[in-house]
Amino acid sequence: MPGTSASAALPFQSSLVFSLRTVSVGGSGRGRLYWPATGTVLSGTTLRPNSTVISNAVSGMKTYLTSLTAAIAPSLVNAPVLSVWSRTQAGTHPVTSLQAGDVLDVQRRRRDSLIETYTSLSFP
Repeated sequence: MPGTSASAALPFQSSLVFSLRTVSVGGSGRGRLYWPATGTVLSGTTLRPNSTVISNAVSGMKTYLTSLTAAIAPSLVNAPVLSVWSRTQAGTHPVTSLQAGDVLDVQRRRRDSLIETYTSLSFP
């Protein structure tokens, strides 16, 4: 169980990647959040987390981001909107859905092109 005295099962760089999707097409309309996954239990046959773990993680991330937005709302004049900022377009795109795949990744390295099963939730 993560957070206990047990050692991590995976390397420190292992992350569950949450994709922030917008209605904008292309890379300018997508963002990523890398969430530590060192304590994630993997299937012995597929070496991937099971679909329930991914589904619960996407649901938990939606709750986290919604709560974070609600927490900062009182300090702002306008209601906050979770958005992806595009450097190339010098603008923001509101997030419309969250997505996570069943392949763990690391931020600074592109992994092999593995076929991934995705779980998605609308946002907010």
